[in-house]
Amino acid sequence: MIPIEQYAELCALMADTDGDEAKECAIAQAHGVSGADWMASKAAWTAKMSDPGDMGRTALAFMPLYQAAQARARGGKEPCTLEVYTRIHAEMMLRKDPLGNKIDHNLVLAEHGFTHQAWLECEGYWTPIVGGDTILGQPNPKYDPGLGQTFRVQMQAESDRILGIVRDAQPVAPPSPQPVAAPVAASSGAPPTPAQAAKSSLAEGAKGVAQGMLMSRLLTFARQKLPRPLYNLIFRGKSVGELAEEEARKRLRNVLWGCGFSLVFAALVVGVLLLVVAIIAGALLVG
Repeated sequence: MIPIEQYAELCALMADTDGDEAKECAIAQAHGVSGADWMASKAAWTAKMSDPGDMGRTALAFMPLYQAAQARARGGKEPCTLEVYTRIHAEMMLRKDPLGNKIDHNLVLAEHGFTHQAWLECEGYWTPIVGGDTILGQPNPKYDPGLGQTFRVQMQAESDRILGIVRDAQPVAPPSPQPVAAPVAASSGAPPTPAQAAKSSLAEGAKGVAQGMLMSRLLTFARQKLPRPLYNLIFRGKSVGELAEEEARKRLRNVLWGCGFSLVFAALVVGVLLLVVAIIAGALLVG
């Protein structure tokens, strides 16, 4: 099994392979790792990070290495600007459809030309920098107070734009940095302050990173493990990156429900047949 540092480096280089094992093996071989060693290492590290007994220790060790590898793959550049990050975050959090329902975040990403994987990279980059000196109760050494203040001011402006709020032109000093907390309820109807908007946005962002990674792993697993005809039937031959998360989840759920119903129906049929056989056998014995 290759070291976790090398595994993180290769994972970053394979960001656009979309689970295609042939492409993954080609990249691994180009960096001195055989296809067989890569597949064995991938299976081993995935199993270790998924093991409940590991308590997330391996995943916590992997993520900083992976993010650093992503930065090197970008040549040290930002995956997106802070302004773009803030705008998309605000729209994902606050935009609603004509019926008043929260808009699907995949539509927001598509409007801004982002794939789900590209957005996860932006969140992984900016959330530690502007989120506060703690994130979800853990110390955050990457926090930049100056950029954090800029983010809060921009978040307020984007929130006002989306909600149609016009404020007095007199400038107001931004509040001091605050740790990321749970999303602030908006039941009072009052427009969110910069600190409230930032905290709510970043808490959802941290949650979105975890959910997005889990969903990507699930879809990639389905593509790798399901027979090709069955995968094509469920997903119409599309790759993970081409599928909207909600649509993919819906199709997976429908298939699981169908399989469960089929198993129950088969069990009932077998039970009825056994009952009939028992009645006939009893009648023959009596006769």
